[in-house]
Amino acid sequence: MLGVDAMLIQGAGGNTSLKINDKMWVKASGKLLSRALEEEIFVPIDFSQLCNDIENTNFEITKYVVGVVPNLRPSIEAPLHAVFKSNAVIHAHAINSLTAMLLQDCKQHLQSKLSGAFQYIVIDYVAPGIELARTIKAGLKKHAIDVVDEPIVFMKNHGIVIGANSMRIAYDKLLEIEALLEFAPRGLGKNQAEAQTHAELAEYEFLPNWQAIAFDEYCTNSLSQGIFFPDQAVYLGEKIRVLNSFDNAGQEPLVIVKNVGVFRRKNCDQSTIEIIEALLSICIRLPFGAKIHIIEPHEVDFLLNWEAEKYRKSQTNIG
Repeated sequence: MLGVDAMLIQGAGGNTSLKINDKMWVKASGKLLSRALEEEIFVPIDFSQLCNDIENTNFEITKYVVGVVPNLRPSIEAPLHAVFKSNAVIHAHAINSLTAMLLQDCKQHLQSKLSGAFQYIVIDYVAPGIELARTIKAGLKKHAIDVVDEPIVFMKNHGIVIGANSMRIAYDKLLEIEALLEFAPRGLGKNQAEAQTHAELAEYEFLPNWQAIAFDEYCTNSLSQGIFFPDQAVYLGEKIRVLNSFDNAGQEPLVIVKNVGVFRRKNCDQSTIEIIEALLSICIRLPFGAKIHIIEPHEVDFLLNWEAEKYRKSQTNIG
């Protein structure tokens, strides 16, 4: 199942939709795909009207909800799903696709791995929401892909969107793309030291499986550059603390102490844990020495202060 594979979906990130007659059923904001069989997580939307209004300056996604859906708000990415003509759409923060979308030479990388296999477009980073949907709509039209039933969009520093005539086809295509793009984890060598014991570690737990990252200069430098993808900012804050000692650890969910180890706060919820695992999984898959994109600081500030993202995060562990 899509929602239980952390290589494809983490926490409340990513979303799916299915168009049936005049309605588009899209995952609710903050809900987990992994709980799709246990609770109501989809919201019906009048997608035809949404598409007609997508260029309106006063766009508000909740007005397109069909009927009364207590305590559920459509995903902030619902407009993105609506601009696809496909019956089924998957938006995933899949690890290999996202790793590729961090590379400054991502287009060349996709060309070398996917040439002839798929028709796709690549768009620059745009914050999640209505502007991203408008950018994708324009990109599909520019490349005459809007007439294709099964388009693929790669989004820098964000992930992938796949449209298809059925959810099974979209899912299988996602798996195929991930296999073609596969980045093998870099061999970082054996752990070089046991994590030191500090009084300050009382609120943190040591992550032995990731300790080698603390000894790898390329990894620590890459993580220090900034934010790789939106959910990193939403769940882990404006930056990753890469320290020379634990003295200034603060309250961050994730702390890396150079030449010591990688540490996670003990009170992290499951979604935050999954985002940490995704971030570290991407880090060890970046080709050594590769130049990467990060999200611009003003875009990070937008994510951290956006009410829609605060709401999404607040809903993650409800239900």
